Amino acid sequence: MEKGKDPTLRRPPTFAEKYENYNKSRMKSESEQKQNAKTSEPSMVQPASDKEKAGTWEKGKMAKIKDRYEKLRTTILSWENEKKTKARRQLDRKESEVEKRRARATKKYHREIERINKIAGGARVTMEERKRNDESNTREKAKLIRKKGKVSATCFCF
Repeated sequence: MEKGKDPTLRRPPTFAEKYENYNKSRMKSESEQKQNAKTSEPSMVQPASDKEKAGTWEKGKMAKIKDRYEKLRTTILSWENEKKTKARRQLDRKESEVEKRRARATKKYHREIERINKIAGGARVTMEERKRNDESNTREKAKLIRKKGKVSATCFCF
C-alpha cells in the first residue's frame, strides 16, 4: 500500500470518468475483434446459404406443426373415446331399465292373469253348484208331478 492513500477514502469516479472508461474498453474490444478477424484463418465450415437456412427453418417449423397437431389429434381421440364410453354406459343403463320394466310388467301381467283365473274359477264352481241345485230341484218337481199327476202351484195369488 502506498503511504498516505487509504483505500477506503478514495473518491468515487465521476460520470465523465465512467463514460471515458466505458468508451476505452469498447474501443479496445472492437479493435481486438478487427485484429482477430484479420489474423484468423478462414474456417473450414462456410456459413449456410439462404436455401439451406430456409430448408432448416422449414423442417423445424414442420416438426413443431406436426407435434402440435399430433397432440390435438390425441386430445380429440381421447375426447371421442370418453364420450363413446359414456354413451354406451347410458345405453346399457337404459336397456337394463327397460328390461327391469319389462320384467315388472310381465310379473304384473302374470299376477293379473292369476287373479282373473282365481275369480273365474270361483265363479265356475258357484255356477256348477247352482246348476246342480236347479237340475236337482227340477228332477224332484218332475217326480212330484208324475206322482200327483198335476202341476203344483208355486205362486200363491189372491
